[in-house]
Amino acid sequence: FMPIFDRACTARAVLIWILGEYGHDLDEAPYILENLVDKLEEKMDTSVCLALLTACMKLFFKVMDTNKSQGLKFCFTATS
Repeated sequence: FMPIFDRACTARAVLIWILGEYGHDLDEAPYILENLVDKLEEKMDTSVCLALLTACMKLFFKVMDTNKSQGLKFCFTATS
């Protein structure tokens, strides 16, 4: 069994991955990722930080030519 903390981190990373992978179909995905970056914690698990960076990059390149990419520019800058 995985400890509860590990399961929570894994679940958070998976949800962030879903936003990056399918966020081009979800109007609110860039804003959700931006909100997660704003709440970035210093002690956040590495897998969650990596998933957040990857999701921001994926979504940025998928919606580059729309207004949604404006918030993602901030996400990409903040997580890098």
